[in-house]
Amino acid sequence: MNLLFGHDKTVAEWVARQAHSKAPTADFSAFGFVNGSGDLIGGCVFTGYNGTSVELSMAGRMAATRSGWAAIIQYVFGQLKCSRLQMHTNRRNKHTL
Repeated sequence: MNLLFGHDKTVAEWVARQAHSKAPTADFSAFGFVNGSGDLIGGCVFTGYNGTSVELSMAGRMAATRSGWAAIIQYVFGQLKCSRLQMHTNRRNKHTL
């Protein structure tokens, strides 16, 4: 798995399609997970950053792997210096229950 940076809009649109929702239009950052062929197979979108916390939307199996979580944690707590990460799950998402 490789990380994809610098393509925030592409990743956000991919995550939104996977979640059947709308992509954010302003004030967001994102990174993706790509396979050896360069195909986008996961993504994380960060919104609502206020200096101490940020919200995460993610999709794709690679985002929930150990290495995926390591990248998320490094970005949120290492780079952004947040003390809180928040996620919301749709009640219809039976995989998270």
